[in-house]
Amino acid sequence: MKNPATSPEPAPIRTGSPAIWPLVIASTPEALGADAPAWLVQCLQADQQARHEEGCIRHGMPLTSDNGREHPVDAYQEALDGSAYARAEFERTGARVWLDISTDFVRLSARIRYQLALEAEARQ
Repeated sequence: MKNPATSPEPAPIRTGSPAIWPLVIASTPEALGADAPAWLVQCLQADQQARHEEGCIRHGMPLTSDNGREHPVDAYQEALDGSAYARAEFERTGARVWLDISTDFVRLSARIRYQLALEAEARQ
């Protein structure tokens, strides 16, 4: 198994599959739960929409499920980066919340890496 932390992913290819970001945006209220403040749900959905639009501009197409990329590898790399970015902010500011967020990203990274290992083992 190649190292998913450093495996380069190919440029996405155009498919007829539905765009993923609208699905994520629509499911955000349920994912956050009924107790989530409405302003936070709206803010997150607006940011998700902005990421969707930026991806369409950058890649010339929306993110889709069968675009030639290994999405778990992308998710793993992003989670690893998130842990480092949040830790850097903790080191810069000393704000404990950023250390906690970094730890959350480390745990998410471990969860994804574990799943990648299980899938690799199942393919053997």
